[in-house]
Amino acid sequence: MGGTGSSSYAGSGIFESQNLDPLSNVAFNNIIWSANIPVSTTLNLQVAISDNVNGPWDFFGSDGGSGTFFNSPGPIPLSRINGRYMRYKAIFSSDGLSTPTLDEVSINYSP
Repeated sequence: MGGTGSSSYAGSGIFESQNLDPLSNVAFNNIIWSANIPVSTTLNLQVAISDNVNGPWDFFGSDGGSGTFFNSPGPIPLSRINGRYMRYKAIFSSDGLSTPTLDEVSINYSP
């Protein structure tokens, strides 16, 4: 097969961060990120908060549900903000011709 200079991307992928540890229990307030999301691709984020460095990691979205996502930066639901450790998970979906890229993620928290 000869190459035509075109690229193809996997249909989907998941990235899970390492633990964010503010060194004490805090209130995680907001998740903010910058990304490039081409038309016909998606990027969804979830967060998980735990009091234990090893989890359990119960990922959730903007309404606090395990089957929902943060489709845009915003507040973390009040019912789920407290803990010492946090992780985020990014779920990428591609059309095969282009793919989203996640440039930066910031988590705002208060003591």
